[in-house]
Amino acid sequence: MTNLAWLGQADLDRCFDLFQVSAFRLETLRTYAVPAEDEFLRAFRLGLPRPERSARTSAWLRRIADTTAAGKSWGRVRVLGRPLSEYECYQLIGYSESAEAGEVTGIADRSAHPELSVLARDFWLFDAHTARPFCCPHEPRRRWSLSGRRGDYRASHDRGMRYSPQSCPALLGAPRCLPSSAEGRSR
Repeated sequence: MTNLAWLGQADLDRCFDLFQVSAFRLETLRTYAVPAEDEFLRAFRLGLPRPERSARTSAWLRRIADTTAAGKSWGRVRVLGRPLSEYECYQLIGYSESAEAGEVTGIADRSAHPELSVLARDFWLFDAHTARPFCCPHEPRRRWSLSGRRGDYRASHDRGMRYSPQSCPALLGAPRCLPSSAEGRSR
C-alpha cells in the first residue's frame, strides 16, 4: 500500500472496509460535484425541506453508524473561507446528519487563521495515529490515489484539528447560508 497507485471509486470504497481505528477526511474545496447530493442541493436552493438523510435512508450514514457502534471513529475537518459558497452553506447543514450517525466534524476558518492556507488538498487518512496509517489524497480530475507519503497528511490532519472546533453549532444551518426564499423559515 505504500506505492502511489490510482484508485477507482470502488477501491476508495474498499478503504472504508479496511481501516481498523479511524477514518478522517479533510475537505478544502469550495464546491463538489456529487450526483447523489443533487436532490438535496436542489431542495436547499429552493428553500424546500431537506429530504430525509439518516442511517435509515443513506448507505453512507449507515456505514458510519455501524462502524462507530463497532468502536471505530470517523472525523472530518471542513476548511472554509469567507464569503461561503452556496455549496459550503448547503454542506454545513448536512453535517448534523453525519453527526447523528457518529461522525465528528470540525470547521476551520481560513479567514481567521491564515496558517490554514497550506491546507489546500483534500484527502482521506485512515488509522492516522497507528503504526500502519494509509491515505487517499484527491488528485486532479476527481481521482483518488493511495499514497505512502503519510507524514504530510498526518501533519495536515493535526493542523486542521488544531484550528477546528468540534461540530461547530454556530455555523450549522446559519441563517446567512439559507437561500433568500427560505429566510425566516424554521428548519
